[in-house]
Amino acid sequence: MFGNYLFLSQSYGYADSKLRIYERAPVDEEKYSLKKKEELKSYDLPNRLEQICVQGGRLYLLFESGAYAYRGIPVNCVDRIVTVDLNDVLKDMKSDEK
Repeated sequence: MFGNYLFLSQSYGYADSKLRIYERAPVDEEKYSLKKKEELKSYDLPNRLEQICVQGGRLYLLFESGAYAYRGIPVNCVDRIVTVDLNDVLKDMKSDEK
């Protein structure tokens, strides 16, 4: 979570992964509807997204495709931890609303 947003990653093996963004529920409720219609924004990412972490205003993305077992398979191989400034993501979301 970051501010009023909930970030969720979804991976499909060989298909593109997704980063899905939802509005965070009030603390007293903490109930979420993760249906497509509730999604604020979705980003397509390279396949085999393994895990995400929010720390200090940045989103860190770890891809399983960099693992030794998958390097010989002809897919996009991301063998680095990718980091994104969440303020840039939120700016991009707001520019889409216009």
